Amino acid sequence: MRGPVNSDVRRLRCPMSESLHQFRECCLRAFAFLSDYGFAEVESSEKRYNPYLVSFSNGEIQLVVKGEGYGTVASISYVNRDGIEVPSQFLEPNWEPDFRKQKRKKGPRLTQEQQILGEAHRIKERDRHILRGDYSHLDAVGMRWKCIKEKLLGVRA
Repeated sequence: MRGPVNSDVRRLRCPMSESLHQFRECCLRAFAFLSDYGFAEVESSEKRYNPYLVSFSNGEIQLVVKGEGYGTVASISYVNRDGIEVPSQFLEPNWEPDFRKQKRKKGPRLTQEQQILGEAHRIKERDRHILRGDYSHLDAVGMRWKCIKEKLLGVRA
């Protein structure tokens, strides 16, 4: 029978904790520019459902990055002052909802890290007015999205 485990035995890192660390570091690096606008990382109550979540807030609104699809998808959303979650791509000037089933494109897809970095760049360039405190466009898109969800789901979203 063997004795107690030696203290010099290497401890293996859990693959999830390593990937979680990588996800968080990627988010912090990609969205580092948010600190110029008064945003800082904050804890989110949603983390208990999905630990792959990094949230930044300026005290009024939040920007939330979620890792989904077992490391294949990143979704980035704002949460406005009314608590409405608005996917960042909805802020594109010509965005219109498309409810048709999308065909999957064949070929290489962007990695989760590439998605995060790309969206961070887009937000940095496109959303300066929001980051500086002009929330009128965010609120308008949020209300539009809330109405669309209510029509789709048939209940108050």
